[in-house]
Amino acid sequence: MICKICGHVMVFFANGKYSLENNQNFQVPFYYCQNCNCIIRDVENLDVVSHLKTTSYNNIKYEKTLFDERVGFLKYIFSLTKKYKVDIYNWLDIGCSYGHLIEFLNSNDIISEGIDIALDVRMLAKKRGLVVYESIDKIPHYKMYDVVSLIDTLYYSTNPTALIKKIYERTSHNGLLVLKISNRISLAKMIRMLKKDVSNILGDYTINFSRKGISYLLENSGFKILKITYLERKKQIPIKRKLFYYFALIIYFFSLGIVNILPGMIVIARKQ
Repeated sequence: MICKICGHVMVFFANGKYSLENNQNFQVPFYYCQNCNCIIRDVENLDVVSHLKTTSYNNIKYEKTLFDERVGFLKYIFSLTKKYKVDIYNWLDIGCSYGHLIEFLNSNDIISEGIDIALDVRMLAKKRGLVVYESIDKIPHYKMYDVVSLIDTLYYSTNPTALIKKIYERTSHNGLLVLKISNRISLAKMIRMLKKDVSNILGDYTINFSRKGISYLLENSGFKILKITYLERKKQIPIKRKLFYYFALIIYFFSLGIVNILPGMIVIARKQ
């Protein structure tokens, strides 16, 4: 398999269970890139679309739970973004789901729109008066955005280079790109060395990015990285996940960042 980030040949890493609609389940292999240190699942875009229809964040009955878990985190993302761009006129949230971030931004006088491929959540958002598109290609060609965000979205892309280039074209001069992606590669490698199953660690993601991999992707698409942080503040998560997060945080600080098994990564980049 060829790496979708840097174009190098990848090596087999592990198998992982993958679910599709209509209760279809099968094994889809992960591959590892020794050049950019990313792990990528060998899956087609149609399968990703089918898989996303099975997830809780695209199921309306789980909306309140998702809101309670993430509303504080979304506000933290906003406050972090404002440190790098004070004047924000408009914002595009890709993978907006129910539109929680859009609603919050609108309440702060920022004209906000979204993109989501899931029809049910898209229709729900539209009933609330939100502007949500099916894909970036559906947005009128004249629209540009001061900020484009992908919160837990980019790692489902099967063609991240093409997507980031389209986002670049939609980003205003000196506009920002805000990402929240996974950071599970180090932990997956450690568990694999112990000859344990790594599929749960790698999750349902198409791409598990490394710092090197996301830097390569953004910088080769015309963005300059301003900040990368592994701290995810104000999330309401189950106690077991919270304990692991604090454990990983302690290890991270005491090792001076050398041992990093924190689960996520927030990236802020500026269009050049």
